[in-house]
Parts: sequence; C-alpha cells; structure tokens
Amino acid sequence: FLRSANANYLPGPDDIYISPSQIRRFSLKTGDTVEGPIRSPKEGERYFALLKVNTINFDDPEKIRHKIHFDNLTPLYPTSRLKMEVDNPPSTDISPRVIDIVAPLGKGQRA
Repeated sequence: FLRSANANYLPGPDDIYISPSQIRRFSLKTGDTVEGPIRSPKEGERYFALLKVNTINFDDPEKIRHKIHFDNLTPLYPTSRLKMEVDNPPSTDISPRVIDIVAPLGKGQRA
C-alpha cells in the first residue's frame, strides 16, 4: 500500500493499493516515493488502486531499475580518524574526549 505523508505514513482508509506485480516489476521497497494515476475502488473493493507508476523517488522508473541496492554496495571502511578533541579546549567540556575514547569516528562510505 502507498501511504500519505499527511497521515504520517500510518494505515488509513485513504491508502492506495499497489499490485504485487508492480512491486516486483519496479523492485519497490519500503520508503520509496511513488507517483502515478489512481482509480477509485470498484464494487467490492475497499481501496483506491494505482494504475501506472510514473515516477519512483522523483526519477524515471527505468533508471531506478538499474540502480544498485545499498546493501549490495562495497563498503569503504574508515581510513582516517576524525578527532573530536581539540588541543587547547576553550572550556572544560570533556564530551569530545569521551567520544574519542568510547566511540571513535572515522571517514567511510559505500561506493
């Protein structure tokens, strides 16, 4: 189902049904923003239905299909450390030092 940001993405009667075939065809995942025309419920149906997917995450659906999923990207582990503590601190705040000791930070990303 597609949920509205106006309803804080909570389930409700205004949810829009999206067929499993469209979900598979476009490899849709939770959190994707989908736009397209909808139709009102037919007799015996309870929800509006998505007729066609025009955009996914504000981009052409064909471009989205060829993107690599985040979990499949190669991680680049931190090679340089971000030092939070400064040499001549302007105050006696030890928070940056505690961060350096307990949870050191480094520069890294997924490529």
